[in-house]
Amino acid sequence: MREVAQRMSDTTRELFASMMGLHAEEGPLVDLPDAVTDTEIVAFIGLSGGSVGMVGVYSSSSLARRIAGAMLATELPVGDDEVRDAFGEVANIIAGNIATFLCDRGETIQLSLPSVIVGKSLVTSILNTIPPRRATKFSVSGEELYVELALRRHED
Repeated sequence: MREVAQRMSDTTRELFASMMGLHAEEGPLVDLPDAVTDTEIVAFIGLSGGSVGMVGVYSSSSLARRIAGAMLATELPVGDDEVRDAFGEVANIIAGNIATFLCDRGETIQLSLPSVIVGKSLVTSILNTIPPRRATKFSVSGEELYVELALRRHED
């Protein structure tokens, strides 16, 4: 599991650097939902197969707008649809890299479509998880981004 978590962190940093020209500085692991208090947008991707779980990405709406603008290579204001699409794509790229990593080790993994939720002070829960849930905190342009990886081996 440590290798998968490292792959998630590496992918996040590389994604922000290569696709957005932004520096994502990795911080500590934090407990969810307590540490994430200003979340206004969340994107989830489910994983199923040899391992089951999800990847969740959490941020403020201002950071999500900055991410969307960087992904679309525009400084013009981006609309809500573009923000949701771009934020879902961030989660999709991270989850896809994790799936590839697991498949390279002989597992069969399928990904769900992204689910993006927008609101104020969002708190999420996942069925069948044992607390504490943890996420890696990243600092991007002075704002906080959290990436959660909840993964366990599928029991037949």
